[in-house]
Amino acid sequence: MTCDDFLAAMADANDRDLSGFSRWYSQSGTPEIKVNLDHDVDSGRLEMTLSQHTPPTPDQADKQPLVIPFALGLIAADGREIALKVKGDVGEANNVCLLLLERETQTFRFDGIHEPVVPSLLRDFSAPVKVHYNWSTDDLNHLIKHDTDVFARWEAAQTLAQRCILEQVQRASEGKDMVLEPALVTAFEGLLNDQDADPVLVAEAMTLPAELYLAEQMEVVDVDGIHAARKFVRRGLARTLESTLLARYQALNDGAPYSKNPAAIASRSLKNVCLSYLAGLQGGEDLALAQLAASDNMTDTLAALRGLVYTGADSAGKALADFENTWRNDSLVMDKWFAIQATNPGPQTLTTVKELMKHPGFNFRKPNKVRSLVGAFCFANATGFHAADGSAYRFLAEQVLALDVLNPQMAARMASAFNRWKRFDEGRKSRMRQCLRDIAAKKDLSPDVSEIVNSALG
Repeated sequence: MTCDDFLAAMADANDRDLSGFSRWYSQSGTPEIKVNLDHDVDSGRLEMTLSQHTPPTPDQADKQPLVIPFALGLIAADGREIALKVKGDVGEANNVCLLLLERETQTFRFDGIHEPVVPSLLRDFSAPVKVHYNWSTDDLNHLIKHDTDVFARWEAAQTLAQRCILEQVQRASEGKDMVLEPALVTAFEGLLNDQDADPVLVAEAMTLPAELYLAEQMEVVDVDGIHAARKFVRRGLARTLESTLLARYQALNDGAPYSKNPAAIASRSLKNVCLSYLAGLQGGEDLALAQLAASDNMTDTLAALRGLVYTGADSAGKALADFENTWRNDSLVMDKWFAIQATNPGPQTLTTVKELMKHPGFNFRKPNKVRSLVGAFCFANATGFHAADGSAYRFLAEQVLALDVLNPQMAARMASAFNRWKRFDEGRKSRMRQCLRDIAAKKDLSPDVSEIVNSALG
């Protein structure tokens, strides 16, 4: 059965034209939905206007509207969920309303909403789209505290954290001191103290947006500014919430034997997020070392090792050596060992990567090894790969050319680290462009690498 067959069967069963859904398979790119809310509390009328747009991609300049299921909820000031239904709908009012966006712009009306509300959007991640709505900081905090939808609550926490970090990037660029947003502290403290919430949700919500994701939100990427701002916010949260983080960590670090059941997995997830915050504070090194010594599972071991390495702890070198001695004969586990060192933030890591390429456990002919060391450094270490002097760019160009002889597909994958070179400052743009030109000029370059490089240059 093909996708078209399945779509036809569903259309017949529901007596509905579902041809618009087929564009999800034929049209590239991620749709973006802009949400506007017009609410008159006195009359109880609430109108929500959804406008969809899919940005042009190299293979398709013009995009047609998609059929997008958009789940919505409304949260009252006291945290209650408001039952709602679209005007004219004969069904029962429900806490979750599923709207179907089929045109470029549609407006949906709800009546009987006689109190202020905060919209909970794209509940249950009802469609793979990006949502744009101008929540206030108070709105986001309200959703983080009260929303019962796991995805919407997580998204609110990530949006608030992203906003706070990028605001500090802007402040620093203007020569102002960075400040820790009190609303973010309040939100994260509430998450930590919420004993009823799924620990996985709390762990994911408290994981700050990655530097690479934050870079995607900027017109011109400020590599060093993003790193400094994210580090400032992270350290500020750790210091302010130290006692709360420590209490939750200790409660979760109960010494119970390793288990693969969902509850144990969830607890480990949150415990290790707490440790990641605490590791950089006084006493954090001791916590990480104690966890490392007592660990009976790889999740806890790697979390503790990562905490020591990323904070530059004095004991990090010995911990890495001990890990290597224990696991040197397990190739997959050693991939983690390489990756932790390759993703340690900062330009100094390039020297470490070059040294690790001489390690007896590293093999340039094995894709997993290349991914765990060279790939991890270039794709997941922004301050290392994007060092202002361009040394890491030249390093990658050399590795791409060397790999092209052995494994053109892997070489092409590594070369794609340059794909977004046009989004950086002039100095970095110039250095990445030159590396791309040097690769493109190589005689007998494989079609795989040539396609990636020339597409990036074009």
